[in-house]
Amino acid sequence: MRFLKLFIAISQLVLTIVAQELTQSNLPIIVINTFNREIPDEPKITAHMGIINNENQPNHISDPFNEYDGYIGIETRGSSSQMFPKKSYSIETRDEIGNNLNVSLLGMPKENDWVLYAPYSDKSLLRNAVAYKLYEEMGWYSPRFRFCELILNDEYRGVYLLIEKIKRDKNRVNISKISEDDITGGYIIKIDKTVGSKIEGWYSAIQSKIYYQYHYPDPDDILDVQKSYIIDFIKLFEEKMWNIDYNNPPDENYEKVNLESFVDVAIISEFSKNVDAYRLSFYMYKDRDDKDGRLTAGPIWDYNLAFGNANYYEAGNTDGWKIEEGIPPYDGYPIPFWWEKMWQDPYFQQKFKNRWIELRKTILNEKHILCLIDSLTSLISNAAERNFQKWNILGTYIWPNYFIWKTWDEEILYLKRWIAQRINWIDNELGLSNLTYDNNSLIKDLDLIKIYPNPTNSKINILINLKSSPTKLRIKIFSINGQELYSVNDFTPDSRTTVLTLPLQNLNSGVYIVKITGKNINLKEKFILLK
Repeated sequence: MRFLKLFIAISQLVLTIVAQELTQSNLPIIVINTFNREIPDEPKITAHMGIINNENQPNHISDPFNEYDGYIGIETRGSSSQMFPKKSYSIETRDEIGNNLNVSLLGMPKENDWVLYAPYSDKSLLRNAVAYKLYEEMGWYSPRFRFCELILNDEYRGVYLLIEKIKRDKNRVNISKISEDDITGGYIIKIDKTVGSKIEGWYSAIQSKIYYQYHYPDPDDILDVQKSYIIDFIKLFEEKMWNIDYNNPPDENYEKVNLESFVDVAIISEFSKNVDAYRLSFYMYKDRDDKDGRLTAGPIWDYNLAFGNANYYEAGNTDGWKIEEGIPPYDGYPIPFWWEKMWQDPYFQQKFKNRWIELRKTILNEKHILCLIDSLTSLISNAAERNFQKWNILGTYIWPNYFIWKTWDEEILYLKRWIAQRINWIDNELGLSNLTYDNNSLIKDLDLIKIYPNPTNSKINILINLKSSPTKLRIKIFSINGQELYSVNDFTPDSRTTVLTLPLQNLNSGVYIVKITGKNINLKEKFILLK
């Protein structure tokens, strides 16, 4: 331990020299040193963590660690995100002898399990933050988070979110601590990918690909009698939903279900059109029967591929219900059948519509969401500039981006526009177009024209977003040598936001140029055709 303390002291002396990308920040600065050890997927290794947090004053890299100065266990986390060079980490605050140490970090309630989430393919850096905050405002517990900047082993690593893990306690999922004397609750179960440590659970008796995982109690701690209880409880729930009779009174269909929680999870899932909605990173919990023993959906988790950031399963489109579009049969993680049974229930549909109308007046009002995004953007703007100096990925495809923008400002603008268009589609689909919600309040900043996909193998789409009224456009395709091959003259978009699709079946593989001109518009961009 003396060696570790000496190592820490020396590292702090050289930190200001090595981490030149970051000298000061308005965000908390987290400094982690693993003593030259690689961070594995598992198990956690011992490291030191210091946090500089001067609250309303700038944080300088030369400042002392005043928020936390101690030991942690650390490992990489994530599934598909493990392939990115900017890693996410699970950390565990520990005392000097390696025991778990419950502490409050950055104003969040005491715990020892935390996540350092690395937004990478989400180039807005905001998607998880927006989803978590809106869900919290809807009245549910949602994981708390704080933006920060990370230095790992004297190397600047960019913007991170320190997020509390989903745990059972009075400040998080506030259900009873289970005991041998009362096995009716509380339980937290999840449906997720079957990767990582401590994956234990059971398969659905009706839908073979659905695997329920024990989250609380921990798989190492749950007793056989507790396993039997929660398995039987979920089995009865499945049987009830499989045989649901929509002519029955709702109280009979949903006797053991907190239906309001399922409605709100469906709303945040559909509003964001999360490609993983309903089937991955999905949590449910159950308290003791003498409290509220109903099955409750939530908390939500992992929305980095939501809000138009996924180019598969129709998730990037602003129209269509995600639950109705479904998941292809070859995917190993389908949507549980009981979600679809609920969705088909006229009673559930009416509750969804009524709740949507209620939320649209407040939390899901465009101006409120715009204010939230602008607030978060202002908070991290300086740090975001450093982040993209470190990770030069703007204008580059990172799996599974639906659109590729050249600047962070465009990423934020796209996020706003996507949300506005999604809200507008849901309003119209629910027959609410006669209500006044200022649907265009987020689509007003500047003209934006985007060509995608690029490269392509059959066609190109041209997204046209105009801040002013539709204007006539001229669209031409040229060979790399300047020969005109295709033209559309006097094209007038039928709305401020239009997608024009150009077929390319008569062209051979190669590099081409598309030119779009109009009033105050002059865009020329290359694209690649690969057949």
